[in-house]
Amino acid sequence: MKKTMTAWETFRSFCSAWFERRCAEEVCTYLGDEFCFVGTGEDEFAHSPQEMREYLVRDIQEIPEPFSVELELFQEQIIDEDTRNLSVGMILKNTQYRWRLRGFLLWYDVWGLALAYIVVFGTKQQSARRRALSSNLW
Repeated sequence: MKKTMTAWETFRSFCSAWFERRCAEEVCTYLGDEFCFVGTGEDEFAHSPQEMREYLVRDIQEIPEPFSVELELFQEQIIDEDTRNLSVGMILKNTQYRWRLRGFLLWYDVWGLALAYIVVFGTKQQSARRRALSSNLW
């Protein structure tokens, strides 16, 4: 398969499918065979594409409203010709929620996603912890 997009462009397309279009099936087309996801909540994780599909279905059922997405590339680390590590900033907004997130993603072999680790960003760790505990997000 030929690369038609960069890893960054692929990530942007992945986020659009997940957050703007809220389409679990489309998101899953980006996942590598040995995918692992760690999200922001205590029980937000997946250790395979099938577990991620199940997570996405729940996520979209719980919050069906699309988000606007702002993305910032902090760093793209070239591991080898077919492997990239991206560090990104994300802001997700809709009428109910606004999240500032950081993501660390490993893309490989024509940009299949192998690892996605997403964390809540806060200017101070304690204030971020307080927001998480007082919100309905978790």
